[in-house]
Amino acid sequence: MNKKILSVLLLPLLLLAGEAYSGEDFDSIRSKGGLRVAVYKDFPPYSYSDKGRIVGIDVDIAKAIASELEIDALIWSVGADENMEDDLRNFVWKGHYLGGGTADFMMHVPFDKEFAEENDKVIIFSPYATESVVVLRDAGRAENETVMQTFLKGKVGVELDTMPDFYLTSSSRGMFRNSVKHFMTVEEAVAAFLKGDVQSVVAPKAQIESALGADRSSYTFSALSVSGRVRSDWKLAIAIKEGRDELIAAVKAAFGNLQRSGKVEEIYAKYNISYESP
Repeated sequence: MNKKILSVLLLPLLLLAGEAYSGEDFDSIRSKGGLRVAVYKDFPPYSYSDKGRIVGIDVDIAKAIASELEIDALIWSVGADENMEDDLRNFVWKGHYLGGGTADFMMHVPFDKEFAEENDKVIIFSPYATESVVVLRDAGRAENETVMQTFLKGKVGVELDTMPDFYLTSSSRGMFRNSVKHFMTVEEAVAAFLKGDVQSVVAPKAQIESALGADRSSYTFSALSVSGRVRSDWKLAIAIKEGRDELIAAVKAAFGNLQRSGKVEEIYAKYNISYESP
């Protein structure tokens, strides 16, 4: 049997036995100093700078995977391009035209069959959580109003050029367009909500929870009802360049160990973020 194929098949057994994995791909990775992992910059609670250190849920999961493989994780903070397809091209399978190289794997990639088929230069696998878009409101308002009433009566804070922005400005024949107030970040939208400048915020739940902090007892998260092909929830996963079979098998097996041990839920709890299984 081909040695490369054999090494991929035996990898889960090596990891369960606690043995470090080796192979052509890993020899190259070690020669560079470790696994280079792409995470989004300025993206709390997933990846952001805190006192000069890059921290966050995606960062901790990446480091835990690297630890399972007995190799260092080299965290690479990258800026989001116009869409996810561009990000995969720039940071995983080809590299940006301005240079900078590529990552060994990238965190926070949507796990979706159709999306994966359209982006066949990468392998997307090991979903680690579900992200959901929700509506943040005061608990008292939520008791007396439907989500639609809240949208029509007051201002709705959204991050500019995101799914909530596009949906609220175009759905229901533009019914909510005049209610939408744009912000550059979810943090800014939540800050405006806390000051009373907007009456609701629509954004991914984890980002809202991070911006609110620990005390959320006065607030309610409501589901965002969407229609058509628009989705209000998706699974978060890992992407590696197609053809790197040794690395894919290694990361998949290492993540499996983390999942079985409850480490992923533990990381979410560390950042005081609700965990939704994939």
